[in-house]
Amino acid sequence: MKKYLVGLIVLIILGIFAFDLYMDKKAEEKVKKYLKNFEYAKYENVNYALLSGDIEINKLYIKDKDTYIKAEKILVKDFGPEEYYLKFFGIEDKDLKKFSKELENLGFKNVKFNASFKCILKENTINCPGNSFEAYKVFKTSVGFSFSNVDFNFWKTYLNKKEYTQEDTAKFVNEFEKINFVYFKFRYEDYGLKERYIEKLAKDSGISKDKMKKEIIKEIESKLKKARTKVSKTILEEVKKFIENERSRIFEIELKPDNPVKLRFIIIKLLTSEENELDNFLKNELKLKVRAL
Repeated sequence: MKKYLVGLIVLIILGIFAFDLYMDKKAEEKVKKYLKNFEYAKYENVNYALLSGDIEINKLYIKDKDTYIKAEKILVKDFGPEEYYLKFFGIEDKDLKKFSKELENLGFKNVKFNASFKCILKENTINCPGNSFEAYKVFKTSVGFSFSNVDFNFWKTYLNKKEYTQEDTAKFVNEFEKINFVYFKFRYEDYGLKERYIEKLAKDSGISKDKMKKEIIKEIESKLKKARTKVSKTILEEVKKFIENERSRIFEIELKPDNPVKLRFIIIKLLTSEENELDNFLKNELKLKVRAL
C-alpha cells in the first residue's frame, strides 16, 4: 500500500512539474507575441507560478526608436480581459537615469525605481485603485481613479481605428457625454526626500536648514494672503503644514462626490466657472479634500 501511495505522490509531483513547464512555455509565447510590437526586445527568462498564476519576466530590455526601458523584473498578476495588474521592479530609462543622479546628489545611493498598475474593467466601470511609482526608500506616489457608464465595446473599437469619419466623431461625443466621474485620489509618501531637498537648497544659498525652511514658509504665507478662494487657501495651508512639520510625510488630494458626476459637466465647470463658483463646486459637489499627515 505504501508503495502505491509513494508512487502516486511521485506521479502527482511529476505531473505538477510537467504542467508548470508547459505553462512556462505558454507564458513565454504570450510575452514574445506582445514584444513583437517593439523595435527590439530581449529578456532573460519567463516563469509561470503555478499556485498564484503569476507570470514573471526577468531582466527585460526594450528599445523603440530613440528611447529604451529596462526592468529587472515584471510581475504580471492579471492581464485582461477584465482585470489588469502588473508590478515593475528596477525600472530604468534615460529620464530615470538622470533623476537617479540627482537623487545621488541628495545622498540617496543606488536608488531602485518601481511601479505598479492595476485596473478593473467590469460592468461598464473603470476602477484603477493601484497605480504607483516609487523611488524605493525615497518617495512613493500613488494615483487612483474611477469612471462609470463606460461602453467598453465602443471605446475599444474607436481607439483601434486608424481614421475617423464625421459619424465616428458624433458617436465619440455621444459616448463621452455618458461617462460619469466616480473618484480621484493622489497620495505622496515621503521617506526623506523633502528634508534632504531643503538641506540642499540651504547649502546652495549658504544659509542654515532652519532659515531655509522659514523662508519657504514665509513665501507660502505670502501666497496665502493673496489667495482669493477657500480651495486655494486650503491647499496652501496643507502644503505649509507638510513643509513645516518635519514628521509630516504624507500629502493627499482627493475628489469623491457623494454620487457620480458627469465628466462632461466637470470639464465645462473647470473651463467656464468664475473662481468662487468653481470653489464651491470643488468643495461642495466633488467633495475636495487636501491633507498633510
